[in-house]
Amino acid sequence: MPASKNNQSGRDILKTVRQSLSFKLGLAVGLIFLVAVLAFTFYLVSLQEKQAFERMVENVNQFSDTVKRGTHYSMLKNQRESLHKIIEAIGAQSGVENIRVFNKDGAIMFASQKEDIGNYVDLQAEACYGCHRRDQPLERLSMSDRNRTYRSAANYRVLGVINPIYNEPSCWQAACHYHPKEQIVLGVLDIGLSLETLDQEILATKQKIIFFASLIFLVVTAIVAGCILYFVNRPISRLVSATKQIAGGYYDQEVTAITKDEIGHLAHSFDEMRKNIRDQADAYQKSKEEYQTLFEEVPCQISVQDRDFRIIQVNRVFQERFGDRLGEYCYRAYKGRDEVCPVCAVEDTFQDGKPHFSEEVALGKDGTPVHMLVSTSPILNEEGEVMAAIEMSTDITQVRLLEEELKRSEEKYRTLFNGDPNPIFVFDLNTLEIQDANERALKSYSYEKEELIGKSFL
Repeated sequence: MPASKNNQSGRDILKTVRQSLSFKLGLAVGLIFLVAVLAFTFYLVSLQEKQAFERMVENVNQFSDTVKRGTHYSMLKNQRESLHKIIEAIGAQSGVENIRVFNKDGAIMFASQKEDIGNYVDLQAEACYGCHRRDQPLERLSMSDRNRTYRSAANYRVLGVINPIYNEPSCWQAACHYHPKEQIVLGVLDIGLSLETLDQEILATKQKIIFFASLIFLVVTAIVAGCILYFVNRPISRLVSATKQIAGGYYDQEVTAITKDEIGHLAHSFDEMRKNIRDQADAYQKSKEEYQTLFEEVPCQISVQDRDFRIIQVNRVFQERFGDRLGEYCYRAYKGRDEVCPVCAVEDTFQDGKPHFSEEVALGKDGTPVHMLVSTSPILNEEGEVMAAIEMSTDITQVRLLEEELKRSEEKYRTLFNGDPNPIFVFDLNTLEIQDANERALKSYSYEKEELIGKSFL
């Protein structure tokens, strides 16, 4: 288990690094720099390789001319043994792959490797193609057509140069007079020099360039990543931390601008936003507290009911009067019913979305009747649909009890007033107008009550 946790932690760290801005920008800049360095350096290497090859070709041609001049006397005197020794000695030098002398028919007359002597070469081979690519051999060959490269048996490159041996007056005027005057080209001197050392040096140079470019890539990537970490990630991390603080409801952490660049301006703007959010949150909290105070302390029962007539919020006065009824159906909490009341202001509000008023008699938490004046209002959602209703109920139980007490007192007074055997009149003290009379007075004076009311007793 610990190893598994460590592996998971390592993968999480690598994932975080790969997803970081510093890694992405550092890698992008480093790759661009790497490609630019490689392209530029390989261009320079290619240019230097071309120049080195051209110098090599020039040196080989000069070497070929030197060999031809060195063997000229022996050829002129037809000293074959001397020619063999000279060519063998030159061919034994380091870097010389082979030296061969062909006659016009392609027969190898002299060679640094004895096994080649007497063999014939294909006139369409690389060494002969420069002259024999047409029906008639060329009498003169340009410098560029003399050169060729090919692979040796050991698979390294060889630079081959052919140097025509022309018939000169000293040749056809010699005592041997071996060649006729009309023959222009007597043969070809073919020299092959190994390019293995040159190719190894070029390869080593390329490897050094790749190593140097890779080192630069790593250094540049690290520097760019470090700069981004310091100048970008560090201030952004502060902004992210402040964002999390604000998301958690903490608005007092000041966001200071540690730089004067665009990120610094962003930090300043973010701090201004933080202050505005803090002020708005404080105002909202104050308004919420005022609302809660009003909701709790208003001298009437307040409840909020959802579309299913369940009580989802109540104030303190409601709890004191009806107890803890959250989650119950309103008709069961108020009246102990199992269905919605026949006349329900809340139901009317749900149907038309308008306020409604009614007078209800509910049962308090002690089972006593509670007379209420009920007012309902809709609570709308963002789409303007009624999602709940708020019900405010004013307790008028004492008023109704006083009304009943007054009614009983008045009935008692009326019974005593009309049951007295003596005539009784009620006068206005100022005008002495009759305001009331009992039944005995009406019978005694033979008046109807309407006739006496308002008459002066005088």
